[in-house]
Amino acid sequence: QLQGAVLVASCVQMLVGFSGLIGFLMRFIGPLTIAPTISLMALPLFDPAGDDAGIHWGIAATTIFLIVLFSQYLKNITVPVPVYGREKKSHTSKFYLFQIFPVLLGLCISWLLCFVLTVTDALPSAPTAYGYLARTDTKGSVLSQAPWFRFPYPGQWGFPTVSLAGVFGIIAGVISSVVESIGDYHACARLVGVPPPPKHAINRGIGIEGLGCLLAGAWGAGAGWVKSLSRVRPSVTPWTAAHQATLSMGFSRQEYWSGLPLPSP
Repeated sequence: QLQGAVLVASCVQMLVGFSGLIGFLMRFIGPLTIAPTISLMALPLFDPAGDDAGIHWGIAATTIFLIVLFSQYLKNITVPVPVYGREKKSHTSKFYLFQIFPVLLGLCISWLLCFVLTVTDALPSAPTAYGYLARTDTKGSVLSQAPWFRFPYPGQWGFPTVSLAGVFGIIAGVISSVVESIGDYHACARLVGVPPPPKHAINRGIGIEGLGCLLAGAWGAGAGWVKSLSRVRPSVTPWTAAHQATLSMGFSRQEYWSGLPLPSP
């Protein structure tokens, strides 16, 4: 039933995007529309986030501290990485590790901390004790029982069914996702220093997101595809990003750039 609802809702999103309807609705979608929508989308996450963090508040606080430390205070610190090129051969290059992977680094370090606490039996071994779920061996059987290779295919969970309630529920999520996507597209443009994307580029983006949701639903995924602003590489220089973004959006090199030419490729 969920698979069928995702398939139908993704078709609606593709229709909205590729038909150009988003370009028409852009006049009604602004910051005062996007900000409350994103806030309302995040409100239901407070309860599950609190429940999961309550498993062990010490580990949760450590993870939050590490993510904030890496993303806000160490983001401009570079890490030398060995690189091989045709001109310079073997040399080192600066890599903004903390700026690109703050969440991943925070989670990995917290997991290693839990692993050390598990090996040293610092965490309780009784299933009913507080902090037991912070151990890294509570679900160790999952890795041993999982197959080494698994190839998903369309219809692997059976023929999808469609219900009116499920379709309208997923369509509500699609509408919120579309509004958020418009805000993220403009935020990405501002991040890399280029003008706001034109209407036809936003239409294509929404349509492609719908196509991704359609493929995800066909393969039986319980969710769809959506853009994520956090995946944009902040380490890209504004000149490089602007050059790539303007060409991909259909701009000419000097269009909307106040007469300032972009560097040649």
